[in-house]
Amino acid sequence: MMRFAASMWQNVSGACTPVFDTTRRPWVLPDAGAADSVAAAILTCPSGALHYERKDGGAAEPIPEHNTIRLVKNGPLYLRGDFTIVNGDGELVANDTRASLCRCGASANKPYCDNSHRKIGFEAPATIAEPQTSVETLEGGKLRVETTINGPLHVTGNLTVLNGKGEPVYQGTDASFCRCGASANKPFCDGTHETIVHTNPASRRVLGRSTAREIGFLQMCFKHESSL
Repeated sequence: MMRFAASMWQNVSGACTPVFDTTRRPWVLPDAGAADSVAAAILTCPSGALHYERKDGGAAEPIPEHNTIRLVKNGPLYLRGDFTIVNGDGELVANDTRASLCRCGASANKPYCDNSHRKIGFEAPATIAEPQTSVETLEGGKLRVETTINGPLHVTGNLTVLNGKGEPVYQGTDASFCRCGASANKPFCDGTHETIVHTNPASRRVLGRSTAREIGFLQMCFKHESSL
């Protein structure tokens, strides 16, 4: 059984209610909806916990054209694009197109969000202190996200940061994002992690799609488990 973060579940269930319903068992009934509708619903999942592979000849799951991080007020970083996550030792953590990354410092599932920000009363704006006056979305390409040891998320590659409304407020090719929760310049790192007790492990097991379930007309992949 897969447990979902509340925000993720609201996105997916709202898009395709007959298929996804945690009040029943099994809670996923892909044949209850059209393949196109199920695929569209899965793409609304911000955490990347759901993926699909069409078995009916339909279009494959697309890779986003642009790499973006959307800021969630008092919540995580929603990353979309073509990205690789590596740990502080340079080891592969994941190749993915969607992820919800912790920035409160309290997740037990780092680098992913597990909704701990709600329990600790984490506060962070859904924008940056000084938005760039002119932002043109950069072309895509591979993005590299390094979860530095006891430090920030170091992101390199073409990247656009979006505020909570989905508006671009920053673009760049090299940025460090706070994940200790204490930066005074959120979402960016200001070095505060060096002055507080903050632990981010160096390693995490490699994530793949080996847990995929074959269901009807498509294959759905479940990853990054978090609590409902």
